[in-house]
Amino acid sequence: MHIIQHSMGDTIQTVLIDSKPSPLPSLAPFNATI
Repeated sequence: MHIIQHSMGDTIQTVLIDSKPSPLPSLAPFNATI
């Protein structure tokens, strides 16, 4: 996983876990687990 988003209520925290920047910004709210 390059991007991990934690949906907390109405707030979404985007955490980048990769040395390379993501090609496209993820605007869609989706949940990812490590």
